[in-house]
Parts: sequence; structure tokens; C-alpha cells
Amino acid sequence: ALEQAASGEPATQAEAPAGGEIALWVHPAGSEQGRSVLDALASDLDRSPAIIADGHHRYEAAGDYVEERARAGELRPDGSAAEPFALAGMVPLEGGGLSILPVHRIVGPAGREVREALRFSLYEHFIPLSEPELPPPLRDLCRRGEHDALLAAEAVAGLRKALNRTVLGVWWRTGQVEWLAVPAKASRRGSQPRGDPPGAAGDISILHRGALHGWQPAVDAQGASPGGTAGRWVRYTSYPREAARAVDEGDAAAAILLAPVELSEVQEVALAGKKMPEKSTYFYPKLTSGLVLHDLRLPVQTWPPG
Repeated sequence: ALEQAASGEPATQAEAPAGGEIALWVHPAGSEQGRSVLDALASDLDRSPAIIADGHHRYEAAGDYVEERARAGELRPDGSAAEPFALAGMVPLEGGGLSILPVHRIVGPAGREVREALRFSLYEHFIPLSEPELPPPLRDLCRRGEHDALLAAEAVAGLRKALNRTVLGVWWRTGQVEWLAVPAKASRRGSQPRGDPPGAAGDISILHRGALHGWQPAVDAQGASPGGTAGRWVRYTSYPREAARAVDEGDAAAAILLAPVELSEVQEVALAGKKMPEKSTYFYPKLTSGLVLHDLRLPVQTWPPG
């Protein structure tokens, strides 16, 4: 139904800010194409759950808003609140239409004292992997990754999969990159302690509960530390070269490169009724903010009708 709805000329086209082409087809709910797509979606959702991969904060806020309106007595004759709808982008998990990029950590501020404190904290929880410990097929990639953060991120993903345990790439500066992993014995004793999520999602819980305990999210995009003080902060990016550049230009102490979370891991966490760790996934393609707007002043047609 979607392929057929998108077979004609789009209503508008544009280039996304982060690259890639956007095309938008508009089919009102009352049109033949609109009914076809909505019927297909409704039928699929009867048989299979929808997983909130991105935007659960907005979903929860929308639910709180509906409850607030209900408490205020602003209900329809059927008992529903006035605005029980929220915009959503529906994407199939299968078929390769959705990818998850890792969210790397940029740790600061810069300076020898912070760098050594971070190194000590990392060594308390992880051990460096020597070259003989690296899987032979990945050794060349790791060597080249010391001079290109994009290759370093690929190496982390490969090491995570090959060793089947938590692996980090720490970019101290160009030419100085460490590959750190949880000890193999510790991994065998319990790979997901304290109810950590599976796989690479659990790596983030381990990292922030341990080595990054005490480092706080930066207040703004320029990397200002919390409260405007010289406190320790963490910024986030899905672009490894951006993370490395912040270190090389003296804006941060180190960049911690992480492996991407698998779609199956997101599904497992959601179906268990839990949430992913903060800043663990960057879904791509991501809908551009403002591409579609919902005017709350306009009536909303429920589907199926009635």
C-alpha cells in the first residue's frame, strides 16, 4: 500500500540537513490512497505490536496531557479526551529500511588532569586489548583506525561482535587510540548485571554506571559544563570524526567510541516493558523536524471510522 501511495510524483522534495533526499506524498484520509494505507496499517497493528524506537518522551507527554484533560472534565461524549492523538512515523523493523547508529561520547573538559582522571576511571572497569588479543581480521582496521575515527568506529563494532563482550574505542588524539574491553572472566560471570539491557545497549549502562560516573551531560551544544563551572561533562554525537575533532582541537579530553545497538536488542527491551539507556541509539533515517505538523485546533478523524 505504501509503495503504491508513493508511486506518483511527490508533493515536495528536499535535501535533509544531514544529507539524503526527502520526498513527501500527501494522501488525505478520505482519499482512496489514504484509506488504503490506513487500512493496511490498522490491519498490521492488529496482528503485531508497535515498538516506540524513538520519541518515548513525547509519547509519555502526550499521554499525560490526555489524562490532564480528562481530570479537567474536558471529555467527549464517548468518554475520550479532546486530543488523544499524536503524530508518529511508522517504519518496518524488517527489510533494511531502518538503521541504528551508535551515539559516541565526547568527554571533557580538556586538560591533562581530566585526561588522567578519565584514564584511571576507565582502567578501573576495563582492560586494554593488546594487539595479539585483537582478532587477526581486525588488526589492520584497528591500526588504520588510529588515524581515522570513522575506521576506529568500524573497528569497535567489529571487535564487539567478534569478542561478544563490551568493547570501547578511546580516542585520546590522532595516533593514540586504545581498545578497551571488560575482562573476559567478568563477562562470563554475568554479562548483564543489574538488569542491564542486552548487547551493545548494556555497554552504555556499564560505561555510565562505572567509568563515567560523575561526568554529567553538557548543558548546551557548545559544550558548556553544567552550571557554567569547570565540572566534568559529556557531549554526544553519532559522527565519530566530529568526536575525534573535538579532542584533536583541544575542546575535550577524549572521545569514547561505541558499537551500534542492534534492532533486535531494541525490540527485546521494548517487549520486556523497559526503556533503553539514555543516548544509546540514533535511528536513521530520522524524520526531519517540522516536515509534518499537526494542528491541535483542527478535528482529527479516528481510524477506522467510528
